[in-house]
Amino acid sequence: MQSTATLPRRVQVFSALRHRNYRLFWFGQLVSVTGFQMLIVAQGWLVYDLTGSKLQLGLTGLFAAVPAIALTLFGGVVADKVDKRRLLMLTQVLQALLLIILATLTVLNRARGLLAPAKEPSA
Repeated sequence: MQSTATLPRRVQVFSALRHRNYRLFWFGQLVSVTGFQMLIVAQGWLVYDLTGSKLQLGLTGLFAAVPAIALTLFGGVVADKVDKRRLLMLTQVLQALLLIILATLTVLNRARGLLAPAKEPSA
């Protein structure tokens, strides 16, 4: 049996994935981060599609980042004082509900009225 010192470096990088709990965490994070990145792109696309405004597209990014930056310290204090598992579950459920609302408004063509007046249908 080879010792870890003789294994190729790339094998050592993934050795933590041997542990079931870490593997679940890692793949869960992978899915979560991928979904979040897709959300950022889709949200920007929606705002630009509805408004055609580069300014509103930029403001969308700004208004998404400011609360994340401003609430980081407060969020750290809360995370230290409450059960982390429940906090993660609560925040994920709340985010899912908000995204379901946004998706529903978009599918029903109601999101348009929130950002800009309805565009004239093209002939």
